[in-house]
Parts: sequence; C-alpha cells; structure tokens
Amino acid sequence: MVNLDDVLPEIECNVPNTYKGSCKLTLQYNFREEHAVFPSIEEAKIAANGALNPVIGGYHGATIEGTTDDVTHLTSVDFLFN
Repeated sequence: MVNLDDVLPEIECNVPNTYKGSCKLTLQYNFREEHAVFPSIEEAKIAANGALNPVIGGYHGATIEGTTDDVTHLTSVDFLFN
C-alpha cells in the first residue's frame, strides 16, 4: 500500500497535504513535459510516484500544484496504465 506522506525526492509538491481540490501533475522526461490533472492530491501523488518508477513510467521529475483546470484523469491507475 502506498503511504501518501512518503514523497520521493524527485517530486516537488507545492500544495499542503490538507489541500482539497484538483491538482496538476507536471512530469519531465528528456526535455519534454507532460501534464495531467487529478481530482485530489492523493491521486496526483500516487500517479507521480508511479511515473517516477523506472519500470512503470520512467519520468525523471514531477511537480504537483493546485489548479482550477478541468480534471483529465479520475484516478492514477487511469493515467499510468491506459
């Protein structure tokens, strides 16, 4: 089970754990960025951890921030495996 308080050093999280709202995840890979918006900080953190795993995602940097943008992925599983 993922402990949401254990954030990998590569993840820059710019919102507090108590934040209630959508979160934008920005991932870095070979001078490119990919963005995804999740309904909660919990889903964004799970997606970030999976994306930084070399077997699952292989990204090398991640930033999480609050946003008012439309949600693009309801769950981290949807983002990571679809």
